[in-house]
Amino acid sequence: MNNNNCCCGKEPLSLKIKQGESIGFAFTLSQNNVPVDLSNSTLLLQVRENMQDTGVYMIEKTVTTQSNPNEDGLITEPTLGQFFFKINDTDIEDMSTTKPYYCAIYRVENDISDCISAPDFQTALFLVLNP
Repeated sequence: MNNNNCCCGKEPLSLKIKQGESIGFAFTLSQNNVPVDLSNSTLLLQVRENMQDTGVYMIEKTVTTQSNPNEDGLITEPTLGQFFFKINDTDIEDMSTTKPYYCAIYRVENDISDCISAPDFQTALFLVLNP
């Protein structure tokens, strides 16, 4: 798994995966260096062809403390803000290796979605690489 910290630095988050590969992208969500409690939270990952796409997603994954870790991912340590999204080779098999896609990660709580993929950016880069 790749370890990433959400909401750190000024550069957009960049998730990279090789064609034919399955990988989990692990994150720790913190605010002011304090882990965000993800108990009773739902996290959503959407990979889009264009930055502004809404409703059209190449990949969409929802994770909770009860989700399937082999298909979607899981909130692993809710009180420590730790979670991961699982991207399988079948999720990316029709995606191009010659252009970037865009990814947004949201925290959904009581029907309110907060984008947590990167500060000052609504989307992160999602790159499919040649094997």
